[in-house]
Amino acid sequence: MGEQAREVAALQRRVDRYLRRYIELKVSDTGVYRGQHQILMWMGRNPGCSQTQIAEALEISTAAVTTSLKKLEKGGYIVRQMDREDNRVNQLEITPKGVAVIEQSKHMFQEIDSSMYAGFSREELDQLQKYYERILQNLVEQTEKEAMN
Repeated sequence: MGEQAREVAALQRRVDRYLRRYIELKVSDTGVYRGQHQILMWMGRNPGCSQTQIAEALEISTAAVTTSLKKLEKGGYIVRQMDREDNRVNQLEITPKGVAVIEQSKHMFQEIDSSMYAGFSREELDQLQKYYERILQNLVEQTEKEAMN
């Protein structure tokens, strides 16, 4: 399985690179970068969230979230308001401009998903999903083992 596993892994990385390129092309006219779309969309599903919650949910560093939020705020997609009860805490709010990008993003990502899985049967997608779940579980287990060492 060694050589074949390396070939499959290389193919998976290539698919990932093309997916990222495709997403970047699709979102290039919105003024918001790929990662910022993820943050905006997550915020839209989780109103009143904190930076820490965003970082944990998207599995990115709080520093990366902070940088993205600053850019989103500067672009007018979100606003930060101090919490009335605790002035050390900022409440994040999506502006109407940000809501418009979220709606646009939903449509774009539906198009991307449809394009990516064009020609696949329901059964093939079910099988592919099971394979990815196994791959993810293997990676989670290995990551946890490494983190303990």
